[in-house]
Amino acid sequence: MKTICSKITFFQNKMSTQGCTYKAFTNTIGLMKKDVGFQRERFKAEVDSVVDALLAELSVIEKEEATTYQKDYQHSEKNIGELTRLLATVEMTDTWCMSMIETEMSLRTTLPSYDVNVEDAVPKLPSFVTGHINRLLVAKMVGELNHQNQYQKIEIGSRPVQPLSKFTVHQQNHILGICPVDNYHAWLSIHQYKGLVLVNREGIVSETIELDFCPYRIAMVGMTSILMTSFPLSSCVYKLSLLNKQVTTFSDIRLCKVNDISINRSDAVFVMTDTSEVVVLNPLGTIVRSFRCGING
Repeated sequence: MKTICSKITFFQNKMSTQGCTYKAFTNTIGLMKKDVGFQRERFKAEVDSVVDALLAELSVIEKEEATTYQKDYQHSEKNIGELTRLLATVEMTDTWCMSMIETEMSLRTTLPSYDVNVEDAVPKLPSFVTGHINRLLVAKMVGELNHQNQYQKIEIGSRPVQPLSKFTVHQQNHILGICPVDNYHAWLSIHQYKGLVLVNREGIVSETIELDFCPYRIAMVGMTSILMTSFPLSSCVYKLSLLNKQVTTFSDIRLCKVNDISINRSDAVFVMTDTSEVVVLNPLGTIVRSFRCGING
C-alpha cells in the first residue's frame, strides 16, 4: 500500500509539474504570436507607407499635367473665340470702302500674335519598374524563430526501400553529380566530360548539353535552370538555362573554391567551399551569410 501510494504521489506531482511547464510553454508561444502579429502590422504599415508615397507622387504628376492641360485648353479656347469674332468682322467689311484697307492693316499686326507653328510639348509619360519580392529578405525583416532541433519519427511502412534505377557506366566515366528531374529522368555530370547528360531509368541518354567546362556538382532550380560547380574547382557557381542553353555566372565566391551545392525549399543556395565554409546565396546569387561547418568537401 505504501508503495502504491508513493507511486500515485509521484505521478500526481509529475502531472502538476507538467501542467506548470505546459502552461509556461503556451504562455511563451502566445507572447511570440503577439510579437509575430505586431511585426506583421509593422511590416504592412511600412509597405502601405511606401505604396502611398508612390501613389501620392503619381497624383502630383497627374495634377501638374492636368493644370498644364487646362491652361493650354483655355488659351486655345480664347484664341478660337477671338479669331471667330475677327473673322466675322472681316466678313462684314465692305471691300469697296476705305475700311477694307484699314482692316487689312490691322490684321497684319494682329494675326502674328496667333502663332500656329509652335509645336505642343507632348507630356513625357513616367514609367514604373516593378520591384522583385525577395522572400528571404522579407523573412529576415519580419524575424526568425530560434528553437532547438526537434526530430519527428516518421513511419514509412513495412515495405523495403527499392532502388529507382540501376545501370553501369565505364570506370573512366564515373558520375560526379546527379540532379533528378522527375521519377523517370535525371541530369548527370560525368568525370572529364564538358557537358551534362539527361538519362532515363535504364541509363539511356535522351539529351546532352555541351559546355565549355566540366561540371562537377549540380542542383536543379525549378524546372528551367541548373546550378553547377566546375572541375577543376573554381570560385564560380554557374547557371544553365534549359530554355536557351545559355550559361551565366550565377555567383563568384572569391578567396575560395566551391565544391558541393544544394538548394532548400526557400530557394536559398548553399555552397560548400574548400575552406570548410558554407556560403549561403539568395536566388539572385548575392552572398547572404556564411558559416564554418568543420569539414572539407
